[in-house]
Amino acid sequence: MAGRNASLDGLRGLAAVSVVFYHAILHHEVLVGTTLIQPIQRMTTLRDVLTKIALSVFNGNNAVLLFFVLSGFVLALSLEKSSGTPLGIGSKFVARRLCRLYPALFGCMAAYYLLSLFYAQMGWAGVPSPNARAATLNALLLQITWHGPSTTIQAEMLAVPFVLAFFFFQKRFGSVSALVLFSLSVFAMAQPVFVMGAPHMSAWISSFAIGMLIADRRFQPFFSSVSSLTLWLLIAAFVVVRMFVPFNLDGSTLGQVILCAALVGAVYYGDQNLTATRVLANPVCRFLGKISYSFYLINVLFLLILWSLVDPLGIYPTHALETGLFVGTAVITLTLPFAYFSEKWLEQGGIILGRLLTTAHAAPQTAPAPAE
Repeated sequence: MAGRNASLDGLRGLAAVSVVFYHAILHHEVLVGTTLIQPIQRMTTLRDVLTKIALSVFNGNNAVLLFFVLSGFVLALSLEKSSGTPLGIGSKFVARRLCRLYPALFGCMAAYYLLSLFYAQMGWAGVPSPNARAATLNALLLQITWHGPSTTIQAEMLAVPFVLAFFFFQKRFGSVSALVLFSLSVFAMAQPVFVMGAPHMSAWISSFAIGMLIADRRFQPFFSSVSSLTLWLLIAAFVVVRMFVPFNLDGSTLGQVILCAALVGAVYYGDQNLTATRVLANPVCRFLGKISYSFYLINVLFLLILWSLVDPLGIYPTHALETGLFVGTAVITLTLPFAYFSEKWLEQGGIILGRLLTTAHAAPQTAPAPAE
């Protein structure tokens, strides 16, 4: 892209915030079976209805699908600007992804390990016991046992070969091939062999694929004339539709992936003066979008701290919604400054390092010898 798209940044930022509230409300997993998975028409009490509405507004699963669609979309736009041989393009892409994702993750896991040491020293419960091996394996994305959101970061790395294959295939054979590859990614939901058994990728590869698909400029006309009403309806559908269907169906996931793609396409290609687009592009949402990766990583530490303080009160099982909203608000407030500094130093440092490692520097030319 020529620059960061403010509206997409805002969309990403709001999705990151929703993940915090989602996990804060679902802290006690009993709600997964009674409220999250069941459609709203099966709720029997007012509390269940209100909790279901909150879990739909702050739907972390939908947010993760949106993150992956955005990744596929942005990575495709970035690859379009690449030049050189397939090997050169691929090696630069891999190096930059490593430098983009790992520094902030390493920083988060180091802080997590220090937090576990502190809790162990104080004799407090609520944080895993210190385990340097587990922290290291998690930081390297080899074994996710400490930090749950790292599963999605692992997916970002596992998606790299698929993203490259999709890009080169689409570049060689055009948009029709992109539709074919997206169709194959849908079949992967039931047939993990299509993704060579990579963890969780059978459920998520379609999100990357459709994001790359709509990044093709030939799809721009489908989105460029979107009206303000249509965009608001897409946002409403993104939030509401999954409320009325069983949560764990493949069809429900696929429908949400398509809604994510439609929303990303409409926000990016549509009129940037639409009301919804301007709301997404406001400074607060843009800031949240800019720090969203570090925010997504670090909020877990503050969730653990707040849970360790709130759980002894015994109010979560009976008042999960109210307690979750309170905890989520506190976690967001505490996470913001740490995410800001992580983005500024670790993320940006990694991006700069990636550019330095992958930018060819011309050898200095010696001045020509003076004519005799």
